[in-house]
Amino acid sequence: MKSETSEDPISLVLTIERHLKVGPRRRSQVVLVTVKKGGGIGLSPDTPVVAKIFDLDLLYFEEWQWGGTRIEYIDYLKGNEVKAYKRPSSLYGTGVPRFYGEYTFAISFLILLEFLPERNLVGYTVSSPSEAEALKLAGRWLVRNYTAKGTYHHDLRAWNLFWNPSSGSLKVIDFELAKFEEQGSVRLVQLWEGGEEDTMESILVECGVPDERPPVPEWMRPNEPSHRIHIEEL
Repeated sequence: MKSETSEDPISLVLTIERHLKVGPRRRSQVVLVTVKKGGGIGLSPDTPVVAKIFDLDLLYFEEWQWGGTRIEYIDYLKGNEVKAYKRPSSLYGTGVPRFYGEYTFAISFLILLEFLPERNLVGYTVSSPSEAEALKLAGRWLVRNYTAKGTYHHDLRAWNLFWNPSSGSLKVIDFELAKFEEQGSVRLVQLWEGGEEDTMESILVECGVPDERPPVPEWMRPNEPSHRIHIEEL
């Protein structure tokens, strides 16, 4: 196995413990592994970590989704992840999982990340007003801090957010579709940032956080079918 930050092959031995996500055949596969031989990445043996695998045999795309080759598609997804995780190192362990490097083996790639034991927000409901307030503040803090690094997730979902009510920590994963500040105009970046804030707010409202968004103007609301008066009502 070769580290993408070194020209020399390294000895990194991993044992798969269980699958965390066997996704659809166009996204990466995620497994929990233990490190048996560390390869200089600073982890002691039997440390549980997440291996996110980008396999040429498993990933594909529809013609309308991507205009290049399969290897270019994998490089795009993996490149976004690596770039996003390398930027906010100050958020390691608090806003995003720690990043332990990227590696190649055969025709596949993987990145190693800290394992998050917290549960994600799928189907989650806050247990009290105080937890709702804590989750709201954690969500706003998270978006504010990773966008301040010039990163825009672009695919926030409840299953990408991991919440620890005891510590008040909310973490985000999965930056495959991320956008970066240097890729857009000032106006576009502003739209991306607003979109991240709105999406986070929507997810948290689904978890029971009070909706503090301003009401939608009447002219923007979907048209409601008008009540028709039938002859028998006259």
